[in-house]
Order: sequence, then C-alpha cells, then structure tokens
Amino acid sequence: AEVSQKAVEVDVLNDELTEERKRSRDLQWTVEKERCQSGRDKESKREELEDLQLALDEQKGHVDRLTQSLQQEQQASSQLSQQAEEDRLGLQRRLQEVQVQLETERAKALEMSSALGRERELRTGVFSDGAHSNEESAHEDGREPEAEGSLLERLQTELDDKHTQVVHLLGQVEAHRLEVVRKEEELTLANLKSRRDQDGLQEARAHLESLMVQMSEVQQQLDGELEKRKSLEEEKGRLEERLHQLGARKGSGPQSAVGPSEHNDRTKDWVLQQKSGDAQSASTSAPPQMEGSPADLPGGPHHGPWRTVDRIVGKLHLVSSKIRSMASKALGRSTAEVDSEELSWVQSSVDEVIGMLQQSPGLPSISESVSLLAGGSSSSSNNLTERLLRQNAELTGFVSRLTEEKNDLRNHTLRLEEELRRYRQAGAGSGDYPSRRGVSKADSAGMLLSKEREAWTQEKLHLEKALHLSQSQVARLRGEIRSDTLREITGPEADNSALKRMYGKYLRAESFRKALIYQKKYLLLLLGGFQECEEATLSLLSRMGGRPSLSSLESFSQRHRGLTRFRSAVRVSIALSRMRFLVKRWHKATGMSSTVSCSISKNGTGSDVRHSAYLHPGSVDVYRDGGGGGVSSSRGRSGRESPRSGVSSSHHRFHMAADHGALTCSHLQSYDPDRALTDYISRLEALQRRLGSVTSGASSYTQLHFGLRR
Repeated sequence: AEVSQKAVEVDVLNDELTEERKRSRDLQWTVEKERCQSGRDKESKREELEDLQLALDEQKGHVDRLTQSLQQEQQASSQLSQQAEEDRLGLQRRLQEVQVQLETERAKALEMSSALGRERELRTGVFSDGAHSNEESAHEDGREPEAEGSLLERLQTELDDKHTQVVHLLGQVEAHRLEVVRKEEELTLANLKSRRDQDGLQEARAHLESLMVQMSEVQQQLDGELEKRKSLEEEKGRLEERLHQLGARKGSGPQSAVGPSEHNDRTKDWVLQQKSGDAQSASTSAPPQMEGSPADLPGGPHHGPWRTVDRIVGKLHLVSSKIRSMASKALGRSTAEVDSEELSWVQSSVDEVIGMLQQSPGLPSISESVSLLAGGSSSSSNNLTERLLRQNAELTGFVSRLTEEKNDLRNHTLRLEEELRRYRQAGAGSGDYPSRRGVSKADSAGMLLSKEREAWTQEKLHLEKALHLSQSQVARLRGEIRSDTLREITGPEADNSALKRMYGKYLRAESFRKALIYQKKYLLLLLGGFQECEEATLSLLSRMGGRPSLSSLESFSQRHRGLTRFRSAVRVSIALSRMRFLVKRWHKATGMSSTVSCSISKNGTGSDVRHSAYLHPGSVDVYRDGGGGGVSSSRGRSGRESPRSGVSSSHHRFHMAADHGALTCSHLQSYDPDRALTDYISRLEALQRRLGSVTSGASSYTQLHFGLRR
C-alpha cells in the first residue's frame, strides 16, 4: 500500500513535472518570439530610418541646389536692377538735356517769329509810306521790298529748320521714354522670377522641415523600441541569473540523474535552436551597443532554467526505475530490509523533488505565472493546459515534418542504392566472358561516371548549339535594327529613288510594248490598205479620163495581178525595215538616258498619262485594251487622214518634243503624212481640173476619202 501510494505520488510528481516543463517551454517560446518580434521591429525601424535619412539627404541636396540657384538669380536680378537703374538715370539725364535743348530751340523760334512779325510790320509801314512818296523814290522803294522779301525767305527757312530740329528732338524724347519703359518691364520680370524662386525655396524648406519632423518622430519611436527591448533583455538577464542561483543552490543532487534525459534534452535544445535561428540572426545585426547583452548569448543544453528541470526529470526517472526494480524483485528476495532501504531512498528522493519544485516557483520569466502557480487556481491551469496542448501540437507537427524529411532521405538513399545495383548488374551482364562478372565497385563507379560525363558532354554540345543559334539570331536582329535605323536616318529619299528607278524601267517596258502594238496596227493597216488604195486610185484616174475604161482596167489588173502582189510585198518589206530601224534607234536612245522623271495622274477615261524623258504628255494615247482597239482620235483635226496617218502621226508626235529633237531621224522630222496626202490630193484635183471634170472628181474624192477613213 505504501509502495502504491509512493507510486501515485511519483505519478503526480511526474505530471506536475511535465506540466512545469511544458510551461517552461511555453515561456521560453514566448521569450524567443518576443525577441524575434523585437528584432524584426528594430530592423524595420532601422530600414525606415535609413530610407528617411536618404530622403532627407536628397532633400538637403535639392535645397542646396535651389539655394545656389536662388543666390545666382538674386545676383543676376540685382545686377539687372542696377543696370536698369543706371540706364534709367542716364535716360533721365538725356531726357532733361533734350528738354533743355527743346526749350532753347522754342525760345529761339519765338524770338525769330517775333522778329519776323516786326519785319512784317515794318514792311507794311514801308509799303504804306511808299504809296504817298514821289515817283523818284519809286525805284529805290522797289529795291527795298525785294531785299525785305529775301530776308523774309531766309527767316522762313531758318524757322522751318528749327521746326524740323524740334520734331527730331521730340522723336528722340519719345524713343528714350520707350527705352525707359522697356527697362522697367525687364526689371519687373526679373523681380517676378526672383519671387518665384523664393517661393520654390520656401516650399522646399517646408518640405524639408516636415521630413525632419517625421524623422524625429521615427527616431523617438525607434528609441522607445530600443529601450523596451533593453528592459526586456535586462529582465530576462535577471530571470536567468535567478535561475542560475536556484540551480546552483539545488546542485547538491546526484549528477548521474542528468544522464537518462541527455538525449531528450539535446533533441529539445536542437528544436529550440532551429526555431530561434531567426532571432539569433536578427540579434547579430543589432547595433554594437546591443551586441553585448546577455540575451544574445546562446545557452547550452544544461544552461539556465533547463538545469533545474533536467535535475528534476533525472531524479523522477531514477525514482520510477527504482520503483519498477522493486516491483520486479519483490518475489525473490528478503523483502523486509530491502524494501525498507529502497523505500527510504525513494521517500527521500520524492521529498527532494518536492522541495525542488516548491523552491522553484520563480522558474518562469513572468511573475503572473508564478502567482498563478502559487495560487493553484483552476482558470490558470485550464489556460496553461490549452497553451501546452497548442505547443504540443506545434512540436508534433515539427517532428512529423522532420520524420517526413527523414523518410524522403531514406527513400532517396534506397533509390540511389537500387540504381547502383542495377548499374552493377548491367556492367556485369554486358560482358562476353564470365570473368567480367567480377567487376569491382570502382569499375562500376567509373562506368557510371563515364556515362554521366557523356551525358554532360551531350548536354554541353546541345547548349553550345543553342548558344550559337541564339548568337546568330542576335546578329540577325542587330542587322535588322541597324538597317531600320539607317532607313529611319536616310528617310524616304532612298525608297523614292528606288521607286523612281523601278518606275522608269516600267515606263520603258510599257513604251516598248506600245511601240510593238503600233507596229502591229501599222502593218495591219498597211497590208489591208495597199491594194484598196491602188484600185481606188486607178478607178479615180479612169473616171478622170486620163486612163482606160474600168473594164480595161479590170482586165489589166487581172493580167498584172502578180506585179501588184510583188509591189505590195516590196512595200511591206520596206516598211518593216524602216520600223525596225526606228525601234532600234528608240531603244538605243532609251537605254542611254540617265534620268527618268515620272509622275502619275488619272484622266477621265481611266488611262494613265505618263511623263518621261521620251514620252511627251499627250503624245501617245493608250488603247483601251492591251492588244486590240482602234487608234485613239485625240488629234482634233477635221478628218482628212489616210488609213495609216494615225500611226504615222503618233510616231511623229512621239519624236516631236523640242528638247529631244537630236534623238529623232531627220526624214521623220521633215515628213508629215497629212501634208503629203493633202499634196497628193491637190495634185489629183489639179489634174482633174486640167481634164475638165472637176465636179465629179471632187465628189468622188470626198466619197473615197471618207470611205477610206471609215
């Protein structure tokens, strides 16, 4: 019964010890969290202070620059004001001088006008006296008015000169006044500019003062945080010193009690060190005056409050193991003496643990927890239980994560071993002889390394190819960018020149095509009109009476049909050779041209009118379709044209420009088909008049001409 009672007491003590350890861990975690929070707050405040310091430096530099510019502007404005004042004073002096001169000139003008009035009065008096004088003095009196008139004229000219001088002086006065007004306006503008600069400087100073105020507030907050942290560190140091004192006071217990819990304590300390890593890194970045604080010194596995807790835990473990050994040995030994000795030792151990627990209410760093523990209230125990459960859940999650990482590492190790075994089997089975089955581990590792090297080499080659491809793309893109830049720099002139060259080639090709079309039409008209013209001419001559009758002509034509065909063939060959010669000359002249000026415009019918060095505007009318259609009738003449006059006149107008006359043939310049046809018809009419049949011949000629035109 006593053993069971002791076991119950030991269990109760174990529970209390577990709760105390949980509470101490919770408090330690709270302290570490507060340390981390204070470190983060300190870091954020420090960064904010640095940002404000940088902004303040920038504003100071800006204010200095503004101050310098303001001083320069003030100096410039003062110089301008002095210069304007000097100019104004000089202009005032000049104005006063001009006014004095003006007054003197006015006085002179008044004197001269008064003298002129007196002279006029004298002259009128002389005239009145001369009316009553005798005839002998008439001649002398006639000379005196002439002298007086010359004097008056001289005085009048002097008066006019003075008047012009007065007008000139007035103009100078007005000019000086305008100059004074302009100088005053410049001075006013300089004053306004200096005022604006002063306003900007005042705004910058106000902004700087606001930044200084903000910086002082932030500095005060940072000082408060530093003082708060310092007080917390001091309180923590006092608590640790108290715990050290308690541990040293209770250090008379057996030192072997620490052994059973060493592994668990190392695990717990490692977990706490991992959690407090951020706090320690934050504490290392603290200012130099805070680096020497006791809170920044790392504690070992048996340092501070953990020392007493470890002793209590070791003592309880010893008690529990002793009780188990007593329960196992109770059947085979003399229980009286052994039980009394062992029970006395267990009792003393339990009393010692109870004393240690009673003497360590100051173990936590918060006085409120000490008072709650001493009071033993149910609410504090519930809160403590909740916090312990939450801390236990966090530790359980951390342990589970560590377990997962351990399992992952184990699985990775197993996979690597499996791959190594497979590589060994592959290396052993790839040989043709049984002796290769004994390949050593170094050989398999060498093969694996060689394979990895090959894979790395292939990957390196692939990456080099990709690099070369990317470099070629970069070079191509740089070339495109360079060409675009050159195109932007040169502008549209290069494109316009290329377009002009292409358009000139197109015009030459189009002109050559039209020349071929004209040749075709010319030949068709020539072949179709030779025989008809000859027959019509012969019939006309027969009707005139200078030839035999129509029947005889028909018989003659039937007899000489071969001769007619021969003549037609000869004429066609001559026309072909002539057109070939003209086309060659035209092509040569076109190829020798160096500049082609072209512009495109649309006419009413939709055809293009092209301007070039060899196509005069309106000289060639384009057919509506490419190869067919008649010759355009844009010549505007009355209608006396031969069947081939359209083509001939077109060729004539093609070479008719005055500035290109050297490129045309001389016989084409002197040849006019319309004039030749008119001469031919006039000769026929003269012959008809000589034969006496003028009327009938004229009517028949008109019918023939219009028929041929159709």
